Amino acid sequence: DGFGGGHTREQRLEIMRDSRIGTYGTIALCLTFIGRAAIYETLAGMEPLTILALLAGAAAFSRSLVVDLMWATRPARSDGLSVFAGRPGKRSALFSLLTGGIGAAVAVGLALSPEIAVIAIIAAGIVLAGLRALAMRKIGGQTGDVCGAVQVLTELTMLTVYAATIG
Repeated sequence: DGFGGGHTREQRLEIMRDSRIGTYGTIALCLTFIGRAAIYETLAGMEPLTILALLAGAAAFSRSLVVDLMWATRPARSDGLSVFAGRPGKRSALFSLLTGGIGAAVAVGLALSPEIAVIAIIAAGIVLAGLRALAMRKIGGQTGDVCGAVQVLTELTMLTVYAATIG
């Protein structure tokens, strides 16, 4: 809602702090559910362990990207929850990326192919870079909403890559 509804940095941050969901948030939520349903439908014909590996790999890596975002991007507010959560150190962020990336690569590499794993990881990295740039331009940093968007959108990106290669 904040990125689509506010005209100034302050308005966007205030919208993000509001717990009520607005039009843009509703649209994003609906598109996320529709995207997941389409992806799950495509993956449904696969072996259950393969599906588990793909879902686990995407879930793990998308969450490691949130740690990277928190390390590399300052909080947008001086009084938000992100400030109190703290910024992970460089070693923690690197460890998170390596373990999440290796976990995703191994899971997807074994389930589909190493090439698809690399493509999915690169695609998720591109989404992270785009969301980070948008957050910096629109609100001057990251918030919990931005962290959540990174997790959801990078996971969906990876799952879309998987579904596209088998669909």
